[in-house]
Amino acid sequence: MNWLQRYKLRTYYDGSLWILPAIGSVAAMVAVSIMIRVDGILGFEAKMSVDTGRMILSTIAGSMFTLVSLACSGMLIAVQLASGQMTPRIISLIYKNRYGKGMLAVFIFTFTYSVALLARIEVNIPFLSTSVAAYGFLANLALFLMFIDNLGKMLRPSAAMRNIAKTGRDVIHTVYPDLLAEGSIDPDPVKALNSVPLRVVRSNVDGAVLAFDLHGLKFIAERCDCVIEMVPEVGDYVSAGDELFRIFDGCIDLADQDLVNSVAVGPERTMEQDPKFAFRILVDIASKALSPGINDPTTAVSAVDQIYPLLRDVGSRNLSRGNEKGSDGKVRLVFK
Repeated sequence: MNWLQRYKLRTYYDGSLWILPAIGSVAAMVAVSIMIRVDGILGFEAKMSVDTGRMILSTIAGSMFTLVSLACSGMLIAVQLASGQMTPRIISLIYKNRYGKGMLAVFIFTFTYSVALLARIEVNIPFLSTSVAAYGFLANLALFLMFIDNLGKMLRPSAAMRNIAKTGRDVIHTVYPDLLAEGSIDPDPVKALNSVPLRVVRSNVDGAVLAFDLHGLKFIAERCDCVIEMVPEVGDYVSAGDELFRIFDGCIDLADQDLVNSVAVGPERTMEQDPKFAFRILVDIASKALSPGINDPTTAVSAVDQIYPLLRDVGSRNLSRGNEKGSDGKVRLVFK
């Protein structure tokens, strides 16, 4: 599996709501089988009729389905509010919320567990298995209230912008790890870039550049004894046929697909390797807050308050880092 495939899988998992709930459903089926066997070995039976036990489990299953519906409706409403009041580019934060995905997984687990247990009841009511369903339902009620509280606080403009600024700061520190030292100078230009490139690798898809495999590209360049220049910057939009890479010097055995598989291109920018995207989101929020339809200058001022420390943080970093050297000390990868 190459870097691009791993990146797509990880991105799909981070932005999907259904994966953890699906795992929870399978885990519930396994848990029911285990608990029924434990009840059978220990001989535990609940002191209630079969009809009463079935009624309790049916009530739990129906209530859990209602909680799942309410939770999904709440998340959809949150998406609409966030898109309308702030910016559509904040929607991904809701889908990546680990608390929300974990809560849905627990809800689906309890629902599936109750239904599966209900289907296996015959002549008696297993005590431990039924107790897990009953007390699990009570725990889910508390979890649902915590979810509503968390979702409401997460979508407050101040909290949302603070989260965006924190993520942007982390990205800045990752992309530009070196502080700007006193008297530092820009690195010398790479002489190989002044010559005519031996090859040009073009994009075969349309979209924004989301991320690239820095270490993988450096390894490819060192293996082929060449210099690779990545033409677009992370966050730039490229069309099919636009230049992705320029190859200088060696590279006789270098396949175009190896380079293409080292760059992720998608329909929407992400903040993983794109510090500018945090500024873009904060500016969008401020612009929408000042629009006649919303007219919320306080939110706009809060956005400016978050932009200021980000600019100060960028100003303290060495932004000239765009050359990666191989183990032999030669520049192998050039990027913006």
